[in-house]
Amino acid sequence: MKKIIFVMLFLLPTLSLAQSRGEFVLHEKEKVSDQRKTSSKYEDAVAIWIYAPLSQIKNFKFQIALDWFNSEPPVYNETFSRWEFFVPKQLKQKVKIISTGYKEFDILIDGDFMGQSIWKYELREKSQSELDRIRLTINSDPSEATVLIKEGKTNTTINNNTPYSTESLSGSVDIFVSKKDFISQDTTLQLEKGKDYTLNFILDSAVNRVDISSDPSDAKLFFNNKEVSNPYLGYLPFGDYSLKLMKEDYEEIDSSFTVSKEKKFQTKFFMSKKMGVVSFTGSDLKGAEVRIGSEVVTISNGTTLKKFDYGPYPLQIQKKNYETLNTSITIKNNNEFKQINLVPDNSQAQKSKKRVMIALGLGGIGAGLYLMQSANKNYEAYQKSTSPGEAASLRKKVESSDRLFPIALAAGGLFAGIGIFF
Repeated sequence: MKKIIFVMLFLLPTLSLAQSRGEFVLHEKEKVSDQRKTSSKYEDAVAIWIYAPLSQIKNFKFQIALDWFNSEPPVYNETFSRWEFFVPKQLKQKVKIISTGYKEFDILIDGDFMGQSIWKYELREKSQSELDRIRLTINSDPSEATVLIKEGKTNTTINNNTPYSTESLSGSVDIFVSKKDFISQDTTLQLEKGKDYTLNFILDSAVNRVDISSDPSDAKLFFNNKEVSNPYLGYLPFGDYSLKLMKEDYEEIDSSFTVSKEKKFQTKFFMSKKMGVVSFTGSDLKGAEVRIGSEVVTISNGTTLKKFDYGPYPLQIQKKNYETLNTSITIKNNNEFKQINLVPDNSQAQKSKKRVMIALGLGGIGAGLYLMQSANKNYEAYQKSTSPGEAASLRKKVESSDRLFPIALAAGGLFAGIGIFF
């Protein structure tokens, strides 16, 4: 019972007093950076003047993070109803103001103030509406980021652009800030009455450089099944990407790559030409010389033993007693079929016949000349014969040769003429 009374008599008034403590809000009453103190003593100092309600200002106590200039603490100026103190120039300062019945208040003094300049501030007491108000301001670098705020478990507020400010939220809020090509950030904040909250989100870039090319350079390039320029030189958001390269008569490339913060992605893809063999149908190529392009190829069972890159080639086939075949072939399959028809070389048979006829003709002419010469010799012998029997025998030989050699010459001339002119 005594404990309960103690709480009621002492603790509750204390809580009530804590809850009713006032607050100050700071306004820069005036900045006069070109107004100087006349005394050279303050050449390296910045003068700070603090104005506040008369009922409170005399009760201020000050604490400083560093030190007062020349160890001179703040002095209250009765004439102007303000506190005056000096801090060293170009040093960041934090001055805490303590006043009975009010929450402690910090004044942050920037470090780029010029020496002998005067900076005037006014502290005023927050109104009840300001004590009840909650102001939330969200900034981002870069700006124009999307803000998603979830208040509690049910209410969701979506706002598209930063900077964003609201006074309609309370309690616990989850804040998500996102922007295309940047890494999103989030935080959770417990909002309290009478406070202003300013959140500054610095978003890291979520893209990196990508440099991709191919050989041959005119192949079609796809990222995630969407065609892009080849070569591709640009920036892509972090993540995993599928890659495809396509070109007629070349093996297709299916690959992938990852864009991350740590390093850029750079590579060159070398594409291989598609290859195929050639199978010949139609004429028998046994013993033939087959030339594809500039290369003589070996044929087994009508098919080339070597593969060739896809594309057009001149084709030549030579075989004895057949006309030479000069044509072309385009290889565009793993096994390209080519119909060929070798034509027998009739010109060779004709030449053989001509040679036979000429040979027969020359043989006939030779035989005729031989018979004519033999007739002449027998006739000379006939004239010189001494016996009737020898003369009769030689006469028969002369008469026989005289009958045969014109026939042989005529036949030989005929055959030779046919061989030459037909």
